[in-house]
Amino acid sequence: MSPIEAGKPLVKSINDTYSKRLLTFNNYNITGSVGNFHKVKGFDKYNSLLDINSMFSNGPRFEPVDRTQRVLGPINYSPERAWRVPDRELSLELALEQRVLDLCSTGEKLNLLWSGGIDSTAILVSFLQYAPDLTQCRVVYSPWSTYEHPDFFKLLKTIDKIELVDTSGEFYLSSTLDGIIVSGNTSDEIHASIDKSFLETYGYGSLSMPWRDFFYNKLPDDRFIDFCDWYFSAAGRDINTVLEARWWFYASSKLTSILNITNLAFFTAGPEWFDPKRLVGFFDCDVYEQFIYYNIDQLIPSDDYATWRQFLKDYCYRYDGFEDWRKNKSKFGSNQIQIYTRKKQILNNSRNLMLLDNGERVATDNLPFFSAAEWEPLKEKYQHVFRTPYSV
Repeated sequence: MSPIEAGKPLVKSINDTYSKRLLTFNNYNITGSVGNFHKVKGFDKYNSLLDINSMFSNGPRFEPVDRTQRVLGPINYSPERAWRVPDRELSLELALEQRVLDLCSTGEKLNLLWSGGIDSTAILVSFLQYAPDLTQCRVVYSPWSTYEHPDFFKLLKTIDKIELVDTSGEFYLSSTLDGIIVSGNTSDEIHASIDKSFLETYGYGSLSMPWRDFFYNKLPDDRFIDFCDWYFSAAGRDINTVLEARWWFYASSKLTSILNITNLAFFTAGPEWFDPKRLVGFFDCDVYEQFIYYNIDQLIPSDDYATWRQFLKDYCYRYDGFEDWRKNKSKFGSNQIQIYTRKKQILNNSRNLMLLDNGERVATDNLPFFSAAEWEPLKEKYQHVFRTPYSV
């Protein structure tokens, strides 16, 4: 009987600081590493997924969790939103409107995390335009949010119905948020996770190269190319260029893992039990995929990093009219709200090995020091979250 059939909780997120030791303590044979993730004997397809990761990043973050369920790794992750080939194209406006209405239909308070960046501003613009009742919305921001986009913050302060909460100061020490947390996390992944370092190393022209040529130059292994052909076929559309391969890999294998790790960090300061589904990635939904699936060529339309996700900046401009932001705003690592979250995490000394899909957190008394002896008392209870090698 599988763990799912047995009703046992599965992994939502593992702290990657401890992942190698957990694998070692469970007698896996680690054969190599890609960044902070580890190849394991008996999981050849998963190991090839890590090799795809190495095509795009030498120091990848967030473990691949394959939405197609074709490639299962050593960790038994909780099933996430499965990959489904979109069967119709939605416009950007219609996709964003539908996503807002779906979230509003929950009847829950909606905490919109706003960093001041492209993704979070597009989310706010979507709610400002389409939410039936703005009193359902709460904008959670930090001082850095206002520095990153001061004009938009001035606009927000003119809207009486929407609640504004500064997450700095006493808030991160004493307050918790009721309702649903709506984050821009998953936006990088659904938009092919293009970073400046890749473009600086390989050039803008590399995005239009045949992916087979690009991959083979980095890893001349016919078996690896055959695996990629097989894996890319699950996309339900042609994957020809490096840009298309980037989009497919990040959308199919990294979209869920970024929320998994954010769950672990975000909620460690909260109550001992919580529903991980409270944290929602705005762009992690079928309706947005029905837009992006047919518009991959629009992800970065010119040889200028500032044009990555230009369509989202244009969308915001049609609402707020901030021309300079539309032309010049570039992707930026917006970690301000997470900084306050992690301060709260440290102050509460709530470091964890893993988070399960029932909200249970697995820890030992002595983290961050973690030994085989400390894992042994937990091993029997949580052995089901590890798959047996050669079972895939």
